[in-house]
Amino acid sequence: MNFSEKNLFQLLKNLIKSMIYDNKSFNSYILYKIVDYEFKNGQEYYKIQCINTKAVIKLTIEEIAFDITILHGLHPIQGCFVGIEYSKIIRLRADNKIKKNIKLHHFSEKNLIKRYGYHELEFQDRTGRLGFRHCITNQMLLMDPRDIALSQVLIAEFDAAQAFCIGVLAGFKLNNSISISQNSFKKAKHLQLIK
Repeated sequence: MNFSEKNLFQLLKNLIKSMIYDNKSFNSYILYKIVDYEFKNGQEYYKIQCINTKAVIKLTIEEIAFDITILHGLHPIQGCFVGIEYSKIIRLRADNKIKKNIKLHHFSEKNLIKRYGYHELEFQDRTGRLGFRHCITNQMLLMDPRDIALSQVLIAEFDAAQAFCIGVLAGFKLNNSISISQNSFKKAKHLQLIK
């Protein structure tokens, strides 16, 4: 390897390192955290604390969901939690036609802007699975929103606003799951092998 190849290799190495590590750190985007929950006067309130201060704000899930600043400032896991809880509210208030038609493209562009994280939402297929791309390897993955939301490692690699969107879509699927009673297993006919 001659001198120019070494310089080119080092330059390429530094460029890749700067793209990955020199961006703002993940923690510089997390400005708020949910610290407590309170049920008061028939309303659920969540206490939001501003990081590095003692300031606490009481907000409902709807207020958190509609306040882009707070939503963007949460950790992705908490953003996903807010999305799941918000889907419960939509489910109680909206009729079934509205719920079934909520898709990824209905969320505002502000919610889908990626600021940090290794994964970025790309699309939603007809079955409701989400397609997302790993930003470094450009590998496309397709998963059910419930699987993404229930994996702490995976959801933490998304931006908080995108995690909120995943939480809403996962919440609709979690709320629509059918529980199987133990009696249905007893009534089921089983096949027997006859020789």
